[in-house]
Amino acid sequence: MQSQLPGKGAPPKLPPPPAPFMVTWKDVACLGPIAIYIVYGYAALVLGPSLIGKNPLLLEALRGNTVAIIIGAAFAHVGRASILAVLLLPIPSLMVADPFLYWAGWRYGRRILMGSAPGGSKAEKRFLQMEHFFSRYGLWTIFLAYFLPLPTVLFYLAAGETHIPFWKFLAADLAGTLLWIGTNTALGWILGSRAVAIAQDISRYSLPVTIGLVVVLFGWALWQSDLTSGKPRQGGA
Repeated sequence: MQSQLPGKGAPPKLPPPPAPFMVTWKDVACLGPIAIYIVYGYAALVLGPSLIGKNPLLLEALRGNTVAIIIGAAFAHVGRASILAVLLLPIPSLMVADPFLYWAGWRYGRRILMGSAPGGSKAEKRFLQMEHFFSRYGLWTIFLAYFLPLPTVLFYLAAGETHIPFWKFLAADLAGTLLWIGTNTALGWILGSRAVAIAQDISRYSLPVTIGLVVVLFGWALWQSDLTSGKPRQGGA
């Protein structure tokens, strides 16, 4: 019986299994505030109709969304709010999650951004192009993020992934946020009493509007759940 030559007929060596993903305190500190901010955003959404025509400055402080800023400026135009408060109150709620998104980009950016762009080698090529673009124009992109047609989250993740210095990211983010607030404030100031009247009408019917928002959000959540976890229906026998 012939002896087997070394290395011939032996099973190929398999690569070692990937190390299990271990959640550390850094993961919790990075992603936890982002998750809380998302939940808070949905919870605060139902307050909008009741506050928009009564206390838009409080709504600005709680959510800092576009409508709240415009209505707050309209109230300031008719003498019912401070224009300085309109400009300053939205800053914390608009920027509170941005440093954590930057950190998430630093830690997981490539995996997150590649996962949102399927397509194999083409996706890899697009990602490298994005990296090259962001390494050159990243700060301008952050500055204009609110005016660009993509979610700002992607830009903040990309800023972290390309390791833009944090202080430069924060300065560009603050400048862009102030530009966005100023633009909406100018629009609200121009609209003036017309926007105030519309906001008060919305608050007058805040209960049915709020119930409608809750129903829409609940239905959307159920629809998303069916899309992600539902199995295709089997045909009849």
